[in-house]
Amino acid sequence: MSINYVQFHIGDFLSGVMHMDGAEVGAYTMMLMAHYQAGEKGLPDDDKKLRSICKITTRSWAKVKDTVLEKFYLENGYWKHERVLSELQKIADKKSQIAGPGRGNKTPKKQLGETLNDIQKTFKGNTKKNNPLKNNNLEKTEPITNNQIDTNVSIPPISPNEIDNDFEKLWTEWKPYDMPKGSKSDAKKKYATIRKREQDPNVILDGVRRYTALCHSSECKTKHVITWLNGNGWEEEHEEGQGNALRNTSTGNNSRPTRSEQARSVIEQTKREILERERAEVRHDNELCGTELRYLQ
Repeated sequence: MSINYVQFHIGDFLSGVMHMDGAEVGAYTMMLMAHYQAGEKGLPDDDKKLRSICKITTRSWAKVKDTVLEKFYLENGYWKHERVLSELQKIADKKSQIAGPGRGNKTPKKQLGETLNDIQKTFKGNTKKNNPLKNNNLEKTEPITNNQIDTNVSIPPISPNEIDNDFEKLWTEWKPYDMPKGSKSDAKKKYATIRKREQDPNVILDGVRRYTALCHSSECKTKHVITWLNGNGWEEEHEEGQGNALRNTSTGNNSRPTRSEQARSVIEQTKREILERERAEVRHDNELCGTELRYLQ
């Protein structure tokens, strides 16, 4: 058996070559490597071949031969090394343990493939025997009770006619105060979008009634219908005393000024600043005149 890889024990190697020079260490190392590749057979007792293995000349081989071959022993015309043979035997024992009984000298890939096939066959056999889905002795499943949710129940979609009828009810119930209802088509589209989210139409209608009643009682302007829908007005809780707040909002006390109002404010402020500068100039001129009169006197 030949190998291409071996564990190299540095301490053992150095202790064995301390008495050698550089040429002898090089020749000895090359013979060790060749021995591992040749296997248990060893290296032939042929100076020409050994010199070729060591990559040295005939003269150099004659100088290092005796020292290097002290590490080997000759058997049946081949030089062998005890440590090399020991390592080769260890490797052979490991391979036999991995292969297991009855597998011979199969490669690790074949061994792994056969092992996986055995595992799969065993798993499939156990699955067929112990498959609970195919067991005739299974207990019957319990029926769904009131505390359980049946996910197979589907909610029927809302028909367009139903949405139109509900919107007409909202439009009729919307009784504005000092403000038009706004665009009916836009409000209808928004209402349809809200209804598709499965919003209860009765909740929306109750919110309309509360809001419009509050606007009438507090004498404040109502919003456009689409504005109220965009703000989810049916979710607002109107309490007592909220009418004053709505009235202030509708009269504009707390509302944001429009662009025209902002422009008028800027113009008035500019006029006041110009007038103030003119008055300051007049006062300055009067002070200068008074100073000159006192000087002349």
